[in-house]
Amino acid sequence: MGIEEMLLAEAKEEGKIEGKLQGKLEGKLEGKLEGELEKALAIATEMKKDGIPKEQIARFTKLPVEEIEKL
Repeated sequence: MGIEEMLLAEAKEEGKIEGKLQGKLEGKLEGKLEGELEKALAIATEMKKDGIPKEQIARFTKLPVEEIEKL
């Protein structure tokens, strides 16, 4: 195997590793964001049950008023 083939094989392996790492990071970020959304929705639901105005719920949970109205 010549130098060019070795460099190409090494570059491919580095690309695979980078791709795997990027995929893991994206997956963790997506999971974290989904968890934060679920938590905000749960909090908003409880606040709505307690009669707190939807505008105030939106301010504290950072959810859109339209989303709160659906709860």
